[in-house]
Amino acid sequence: MHSFFPAELLNSIRVLELKDERVPNPPYQARAKERGHALMLDFTHKAEIAHPGLIIFQQEPIPRLLFHGLVHVVQYRMLGLERYLELYVRAFLRSGVYVNVPLEVHAFQLGERFAQDPSTPFSVQSEVEDWIRTGRY
Repeated sequence: MHSFFPAELLNSIRVLELKDERVPNPPYQARAKERGHALMLDFTHKAEIAHPGLIIFQQEPIPRLLFHGLVHVVQYRMLGLERYLELYVRAFLRSGVYVNVPLEVHAFQLGERFAQDPSTPFSVQSEVEDWIRTGRY
């Protein structure tokens, strides 16, 4: 991953692989559903969950999943947690499907590029900077 991400980021991130357990959905989701809110992210079905300093794997952490999680960590750090969450939630509420959220679209695109040729390095940070600068998130 050193050919794609800054060493500082790679050295600071922690990884947790869960065995025989899943990250539960937050307690507020049940209350929100009772109040008629149907659109909710289901954390129990996600393969990985990224946070600014931690990536949690709920299945085997293959390189492509690690790459995807690291892209989100770069996005978090460059946008800031509050802006990242605002962009994510607004896009999710608009589309109703998390794979249509531009932050996810970009992570999937970069992950595909990585998977097709992991021997050709590129800077994920530069790619994220470009999407921020051009307003694509």
